[in-house]
Amino acid sequence: MVVEQEQKQTFLRRVKSASFFRNRKREHAFNISLEIIPPLISRKGELSENSSEVSPNISYQSNEILENQASYSKFDIYRDIYELNQKCVLYNDFSKKTLLKSDEIPQTDMSYTTNTCDHHKIEKILHEIVETEKSYVRGLEELIEIYIEKPSPVMLHKESQVVFANVLPVFIFHKQYMLPRVIEAVNSSDPAEVLAEEFLKNKDILKIYSCYVSGFQDKIHIIKQWENSEKGKKYLKSRRTFKSHSQLSLISYLLLPIQRIPRYKLLLSKLLQCKDSLIIRSAFNQICFLACNMNERRHQEEGFRRLFQLQKNLCSDINIVEPWRKLIKESKMHYLLTTRASFFYDHLPLILDRDVSVVLCNDILIIFNYACTSIIKIINVKELQITHAWERPNTGLRFIFWELEEIWHFDAIEEDADEWVNVINKIHTNS
Repeated sequence: MVVEQEQKQTFLRRVKSASFFRNRKREHAFNISLEIIPPLISRKGELSENSSEVSPNISYQSNEILENQASYSKFDIYRDIYELNQKCVLYNDFSKKTLLKSDEIPQTDMSYTTNTCDHHKIEKILHEIVETEKSYVRGLEELIEIYIEKPSPVMLHKESQVVFANVLPVFIFHKQYMLPRVIEAVNSSDPAEVLAEEFLKNKDILKIYSCYVSGFQDKIHIIKQWENSEKGKKYLKSRRTFKSHSQLSLISYLLLPIQRIPRYKLLLSKLLQCKDSLIIRSAFNQICFLACNMNERRHQEEGFRRLFQLQKNLCSDINIVEPWRKLIKESKMHYLLTTRASFFYDHLPLILDRDVSVVLCNDILIIFNYACTSIIKIINVKELQITHAWERPNTGLRFIFWELEEIWHFDAIEEDADEWVNVINKIHTNS
C-alpha cells in the first residue's frame, strides 16, 4: 500500500513538473501522449519502474482546492482529464466482466454431476415431484372453491376478474393433464427420462405462467385495497372461515403458481445431479428459461409502475414514461463532483457533495434529487460509461458522459457498485 502511494505521488510530481498553462486551448489540456501512458499506468493506477518523464502541456487545479476535498484524490481527477481529452478509458474495469446475453438460457454449474445413477435418490426426488404436484393442485382447488365459485360482493365483481385471471387455466392444465402424466411417468420403466419428456412436451403450455406473473402486481394492488375497505375486509375474513382454507391469506393462494416454476427448477436440478442425460438437461434448461422469463416480466411490470410513480412525483412537465422504456436499476448515491475536459482556473471541477437518486432505464440515465421531485440530468445510455474509482474501488463510481465531456463521481453502497458497472456493460453488449 505504501509503495502504491509513493508511485502515485511520483506520477503527480511528473504531471505538475510539466509546462502547464502554456496554452489555454482545450486540446492542449492534459495531452499526455499514448506512447507514455501505457507503461506509466501498468495496472489500476500503479506506475511501472521504467516509465519515462511526462512532457506535455498540462493544466491542473490548485493544490489547495484539491487537498480540501478528502472524498477523492488528485490522481482520480488527473485521470479524468486525460480520459476525456483522449476519448478513452485508461483502465476499463467492466470490460473483464463476462455477462450473459439477454436471450441466453441461464446455465447452472453442473460440475458436480456424475454419470452414476443413484436409484434411491432418483426415487426420492420423483416422489417429491409427485407429492408437491398433488399439494399444488389441491391448493389451486381450494382457491377456486373458496374464492372463485362462491360469489363475491357486487362491488368487488369486476376487480375479482382481475385478481383471479388465469387461475382456472392453470388449475385445469395441472389437474387434468400434468398431475396424471407425472404419476404415469413415475410408474414407468425409466421414470426420470419420461418425466423430463413431459416437461419438454408441455413447454408451450407452461408459458401461461408468464401471463400469470405479468398481471400479478395488479392482483396484489386490488387485494390491498380490499383490506383497507370495510366490505373488502369483511369479504376476505368470511373466506378465511372455511375449513378447507389451508393458506394464510388470499395472497398466499395466488403465490402458489409463482412458486411452482422455481420448484420445478430445483427438483429437476436435483434429478440432473443423479442422472445427467441429454433429455433431463434439456428439460432443466427449458424450465430455467421459463423462470428467467417470468422474472423478467415481473421486473418489467414493477419497473413500469415505478416510472409512473416517479413521473407523478416530478414537479415539472418532463415526460419520463414511454411505451418502450424499461426501468432497470435505481439507487441512492452520494454525488461528489463533476470533472470536465478543460481544467483551467476559470473552469474548475463542480463540487456537489449531495445525495441523489440515480435511475437507469434501457435508453436513458436519469439523475434526480434525493426526493425524486426534480431532475438534475438526463443522459443517453449510449453516451455513458461507468468504471470504479481508483481511490475508492469498493464504493466509488465514475459516470463518464462522453458527449458532455464530463465525468461525475459518486459513492454507492458496496453491494451496488459492481452491479452498476455490470448492468451498463450488459446494455452496451446487447445494443
